[in-house]
Amino acid sequence: MYDQHSSHRRLKPKRDSADQGSSAVLEKPSRKRVTASACVACRKRKSKCDSTKPACSACTSVYNTECSYDTESEPARKASSRRPSARPDPFPSTISGLREIICGLQAQPDADTILLNQLRNVQTRLESLSAGSSTSELPPTPTASVASFAPSSYHDTPPTQYLNVPQHGQDTASFAFDSSQPCGSWFEKPIPHKLVSELFSHYVLYHHPYFPIFSVQHFLGDFRSGDTQFCSSILIYAILSMACNYWKGKIQGDHDKPARAHEFGETFAHTVQKKLFNTREASLTTIQAISILGMRQGSTGDLNGAYHWHGVALRMALSMNMHLEADAQDVEIDPIEQEVRKLTFWGVYNLEMALAIFAGKVSQISNGSIGIPKPTYSEKRDSIIVPPLKGRTYSDAELNREIHYLRYVSHFCELSKLVNEVNLSYYAPQNQINISDVYYALQRYHSWEHDLPVEFQNTDLGGAEVSYLHMYYRQVLIQLLRPFLACEPDKLGFSAKTICLDRATEIVRLWRGLKQQYKVWSLHMLVIPPLRDAAHLFLFQLHEPSAAAYLQEIIEDLRSFAFLHPLASCVVSSLHEVAIKYHVDCPKGLFDRYLQDTRNIYVPSLGTSAFTVRAKIDIETPAQHPHYHPQTQGQYQQHPASQEMGQYGVFNLAMHHPTPTYSTATEREYPQYFPDHQMSGDVIQGGYQMMHPFSGQGPGPQQPPRP
Repeated sequence: MYDQHSSHRRLKPKRDSADQGSSAVLEKPSRKRVTASACVACRKRKSKCDSTKPACSACTSVYNTECSYDTESEPARKASSRRPSARPDPFPSTISGLREIICGLQAQPDADTILLNQLRNVQTRLESLSAGSSTSELPPTPTASVASFAPSSYHDTPPTQYLNVPQHGQDTASFAFDSSQPCGSWFEKPIPHKLVSELFSHYVLYHHPYFPIFSVQHFLGDFRSGDTQFCSSILIYAILSMACNYWKGKIQGDHDKPARAHEFGETFAHTVQKKLFNTREASLTTIQAISILGMRQGSTGDLNGAYHWHGVALRMALSMNMHLEADAQDVEIDPIEQEVRKLTFWGVYNLEMALAIFAGKVSQISNGSIGIPKPTYSEKRDSIIVPPLKGRTYSDAELNREIHYLRYVSHFCELSKLVNEVNLSYYAPQNQINISDVYYALQRYHSWEHDLPVEFQNTDLGGAEVSYLHMYYRQVLIQLLRPFLACEPDKLGFSAKTICLDRATEIVRLWRGLKQQYKVWSLHMLVIPPLRDAAHLFLFQLHEPSAAAYLQEIIEDLRSFAFLHPLASCVVSSLHEVAIKYHVDCPKGLFDRYLQDTRNIYVPSLGTSAFTVRAKIDIETPAQHPHYHPQTQGQYQQHPASQEMGQYGVFNLAMHHPTPTYSTATEREYPQYFPDHQMSGDVIQGGYQMMHPFSGQGPGPQQPPRP
């Protein structure tokens, strides 16, 4: 047995006597020592190599083979040392040295103010760098302590669905973005990677498809690379604050985590406001962040705060000439940035119309002032003709989804333009509206619905955003015909009451379909305004069949929806105020559960301005049939002011009602974006007149409207 083992033993290289004598002095190396940089031949044989260069001893004396080393892969194969490095950490000395430089710059005369302005964010970056090296020294703030309960809330969501940040071997719930990385420099304090990924995914999935404000693909590209063209810290915090509403709904019923999720949303929103106070320049990402912040304020029921921030965002967009084409501006703009600017402006415009129709206020901008088309750029769509950059490939499903997305934005913009020209004229006191105007506006809305593609007409073929688009369309029809509910059908030529009841019933059916297909917490808060207008109509038509049942269903759903968006609770409160004001004989116990829920809770009042018509309604003038050219095939000629895209008049910046909300630091920081409170609504001219039909021979007798 001994001889058998000895026959397979590897031979050692023969040494000279001189070498043997000297080897006694040297320490005998361990037999288990592993050499990290073995030669190519020894690695193939899996034999021991002493890494002697230019040729090792095994290749020269034992195997008599050619010996070579792979120098390219050698650094990657070197094992990392487990011993702590004796080299001193350069970060503390570097940080202290840079702080001394900053203090010296601050003490310099005015000649160095330009350099100091360029380095104004270095202090924040250094603090975040210092905090990233030792998270245990951070104070127990909500942002820093989120990792303590984050792991259990992400088990059913794939991590990094939209953030392409490298994963780590350990649990990423305790991983914080390192400030030395481009994606970690956006945050003031370390935030768990998994939490940021989860919140971004919630925003992109449940909020962005309804009201797109920015380009997701360009935002994520700059987020990973650290560029600031389409991404900024203030925009990231605004997205996180809005996404906390959906995150709170997902973890509903999980002990105290929903309350802490609300706390995180408040912390992120407060960070956005703090950054706004330190920002002096208007930028694309600042407009996007303020618009998102306004939507979040609206979800809390603070309608004045929503108008406050949204007004700042819109005026910033106008000051940056985002409503004009690139050739009409003095500054040359990148083509991709120009398309993102279009998407942002039209997103702010759509939100302006939805907010105005909900609050009962006139628009701050007229359609004649807009000189840009709707956004059309899409990297995925254009990849059909031109190969995309960086070797990207898109499947047919992604291309179809992108085309569907662009068409949705286009149809939404067209509907918003109709709302601006038609419905919002009810809230302008200088207007006079007669039956002919309403009839013509109704035909225009029917034309918009008739021209929708098949996949947008059938809500079963589209996503939740298509259902919301139809709910919004029916809401504006109810608001259009609400002042004429008491008019006889013979005088109007149609029954306004029947049309409104049918549209309200369709809103309830669409809402039921959304509840069956999706979870309630994943639905957008902008389904609340159509439900409110439908409930308001049913409240005054309780004698109609199923009206009381529909009203009860809407109120109960709004009660449950108020957990995510307190705006729903404010809507129920406004309906209760209307019922008391007009002495409506409501079903017994209709508002009892709501009053019990809000017994010790302050609910902001929305008022009844949305149900009040300030324009003069003329129902005595007989209705006239609209006339149009046969070439339009159902499309009506627009007002000349809307067609002259090369001539831009004075912006029609309507005033908000003066409220104490505007006496804030933001108004002092951005005085050019806030209206003059001394102006009155009477001096605002134009922009709210309805589009009247032009004269000419009509094509035939009047056709009854489509159901």
